Amino acid sequence: MIRNTKEKGIIRFVIFPQKKLFVGVCLDFNIIEEGEDPKKVIESLEEAAIGHIEVVIKENLSDELLNRHAPKKYWDKYNELKSKQGAKIKRIKISIPKKTQEPVPFLIPLTREFAYQF
Repeated sequence: MIRNTKEKGIIRFVIFPQKKLFVGVCLDFNIIEEGEDPKKVIESLEEAAIGHIEVVIKENLSDELLNRHAPKKYWDKYNELKSKQGAKIKRIKISIPKKTQEPVPFLIPLTREFAYQF
């Protein structure tokens, strides 16, 4: 499994419909967001993940905080969607504290990976 550090890492996300809402999970930080609008869920989840990295770096906290994995059921969902042909997988490089690059059109369900490096 990939080991995230303050210098570099990969953040994996999965977004999927559940009942009348959309659930978004940052698999590497165990951050969960939900809402009625999938675009807002993704935006909120990305902001939370980037903010998490910023705090860990700024406060020189343990790299363990960048490796707090979500429960297995979300990883299973991620792997299931990733293996399906219709699921969109996107890898985007980001710089912290800058925002992510231009938004990318997506389908729901969605898996995303962001790579970061300093």
